[in-house]
Amino acid sequence: MRDNFTASTKKALANRVSHKCSNPMCRRDTSGPHHDPNRSISIGVAAHITAASVGGPRFDSSLNPKIRSSVDNGIWLCQSCAKLIDSDEIRFPVDLLKEWKLWAENEASASIIKPSFSTHGVKNYNRIPEHHQFSRLLHHDWHFTISKNLELDNRYFTHREFYLLLAYAFLAASKSSGLDSFNFILSFVLGKSNEFNSNSFPAGVALCSHVSSFITEFAELTDVVGTPQFFERTDCYPEDIKIEINSTFGAYMPYQVQRVGPKKVKFDFLDITLPVFRSPLKSSDLLIYISVMLQEKIVIIDDVDPLILPENERQFFKYTELLQKKQRKFCINDFIIDVNDPEKWDINLGGFQSIRT
Repeated sequence: MRDNFTASTKKALANRVSHKCSNPMCRRDTSGPHHDPNRSISIGVAAHITAASVGGPRFDSSLNPKIRSSVDNGIWLCQSCAKLIDSDEIRFPVDLLKEWKLWAENEASASIIKPSFSTHGVKNYNRIPEHHQFSRLLHHDWHFTISKNLELDNRYFTHREFYLLLAYAFLAASKSSGLDSFNFILSFVLGKSNEFNSNSFPAGVALCSHVSSFITEFAELTDVVGTPQFFERTDCYPEDIKIEINSTFGAYMPYQVQRVGPKKVKFDFLDITLPVFRSPLKSSDLLIYISVMLQEKIVIIDDVDPLILPENERQFFKYTELLQKKQRKFCINDFIIDVNDPEKWDINLGGFQSIRT
């Protein structure tokens, strides 16, 4: 028997997040007009955080039917994200979904209380938005067209304009986290040029970082690229920002971004062919090793005595051994980020089954 939500519970879940998907990397509006002026369309789903019945994703036998069917056990998502979280319960555990829900409700509350971003009129660093720090690594994918030309229009983006977006995201991240330097993982892949326009190429990027505000600000900016809202959205950032770029194309490449002046941001590709394990590890250091794992390379951990390492690094040592023995699959949500200091991290080896050989 399923402990389903009532109609009033579903309505409350939708209203509490302004009918937006609670996944911070989606944020899709889930309601809109029908062709019939008296009707509306909804693509939203009141999803269970812990399953409505035995055998479902994240089922918790300790909950009674009343709690299982309550607002506390629900999260509002679009149809795609609702399917996603139930298709991979290891990647989307209970604590992560609760974090999404709390964040989405706080965002909805803040949007009611504070004026919209485009109504202030004067450039001001204080208007750069601050973002929530999540307890997991965040990632964002974006597909666009890149142009050889130096001018930006609504259809094409230059390589430098892409890094300008990253610089804006870094300024927001620096304000939210207090960090003036950190690492991230970037996949930047170019497709073949259009036969009708040899000056443009399809491009795809995937961005991953432990500093949540870097990812969420970049995601929000890419949502409005090529629209009038883009110029309103970026009005708070310095017009004369300088960018220094040392980059490469490829998948899962480690980068460092840092502030090197009041209005200058530097991006450096970290060319680490054979990384050697060194303690202590900050989250930025951890990202380098994660990029190596994603590239299916080996982390050199010889001459390391696990007994003298901090607990999180001992667990990471064990984690790399399991991966190399193919007794475990890599999962980005195995890593937990300190919400008060994103350069601190932990790893969760419990609750997930190793691959049986």
